[in-house]
Amino acid sequence: MLHTGTIADNIRYGGPDATPGQVLDVARWAGVTAFAAGLPDGYDTVVGEHGRQLSGGQQRRVAVARALLREAPVLLLDEPTAGLDAVTEERLIGDLPGGLRGNTLILVTHQPRLQALAGRVVRLDQGRIT
Repeated sequence: MLHTGTIADNIRYGGPDATPGQVLDVARWAGVTAFAAGLPDGYDTVVGEHGRQLSGGQQRRVAVARALLREAPVLLLDEPTAGLDAVTEERLIGDLPGGLRGNTLILVTHQPRLQALAGRVVRLDQGRIT
């Protein structure tokens, strides 16, 4: 969920002491740069209450950037490409591993392209691990 404020503010929630360079790095990895550059105020664009000024896919990318900035030892992403167009999905898939900085990623997905990122795949079939 996004908060009222700017795109940069929402990313920075993941690391309040982050430098502007760190914010830009995670924004690039999460695909935020691709749409923020086209906005009149760029990263200073106000997202509105709960991010309503952004599309669902844009909100998702800002949230992924925030999670990457946090640098948690384990990052859990549930269907991170849902609502993204094919080009943005491909960009996120290609750039995401660089944003992890060696941390563990647990990825919940039905997308074979995302499963290909995994070092280990665990499948559930009717509540059983297969």
